[in-house]
Amino acid sequence: MLGEHGEPTHGFFIYDAAVHIPMILAGPGLPSRVVPDQVRIVDVMPTALELLGVTPPTPVQGASLMPLARGQRRGLQAYSESWYPRYHYGWSELVSVQDGRFQQTVTITPEFGTGHLYLAKALLNAGDLEGAERSARAELHANADPKIAPLGHYVLADVFNRRGRSQEAAREAAAARRLERAGLSPRGARAPRGESP
Repeated sequence: MLGEHGEPTHGFFIYDAAVHIPMILAGPGLPSRVVPDQVRIVDVMPTALELLGVTPPTPVQGASLMPLARGQRRGLQAYSESWYPRYHYGWSELVSVQDGRFQQTVTITPEFGTGHLYLAKALLNAGDLEGAERSARAELHANADPKIAPLGHYVLADVFNRRGRSQEAAREAAAARRLERAGLSPRGARAPRGESP
């Protein structure tokens, strides 16, 4: 995940790359197989209890994944959220519901500008790099809000990373970080040494 979507760390966005955790189970009586179905971290405890032959407490969140080991389907939906944007930047928290095929991510309040960033993120997730770049640039052109502009630059950084244009990606990510720092400081912020203003 690091560097993907222009995010140098985990915690801000809830793209699939940030919330997808591979699950590996091994033990006596478990067949060897790769299961492409979506599972959730909340399913670990009920699965472990079933493997141990222990009845889960009721009520319990999650569901045992043992049917998947036997070749059955579960069709689980996963919920993700990130409050990092709200607590650290005063933006909206992000929530996401995913069913294994599609992921729908929304903000609780409409603080992401004119809507171009929603489209840019959706196009990016779909692999349409040209469309994502167009939408991110449209947002940057239409909206100079210092709370929103960093996201446009992060989307562009991700587009350039995926195209193998690391210098342009680094430039966009640096622009996003400068805007974030400037938004946190009433007089603006100076670029650190080695970063152009």
